[in-house]
Amino acid sequence: MLYKMWQGFDPRRLMVGIFAFMFALALVIHFILLSTTRYNWLDPDGNAARVTTADALTPMPASR
Repeated sequence: MLYKMWQGFDPRRLMVGIFAFMFALALVIHFILLSTTRYNWLDPDGNAARVTTADALTPMPASR
């Protein structure tokens, strides 16, 4: 049956392998996102069409 197949794997080695694969996948995804201009959070000035928060804010009207 299927449970006998899992008896051939060491759970500790399997968990370490899964952790290493997930960590490598996370690094690859983050580096892919950092290579784009839209999702690069380290260099916000890389996109010229992006509106900065200072340009988007309007001054408050004078209080009474």
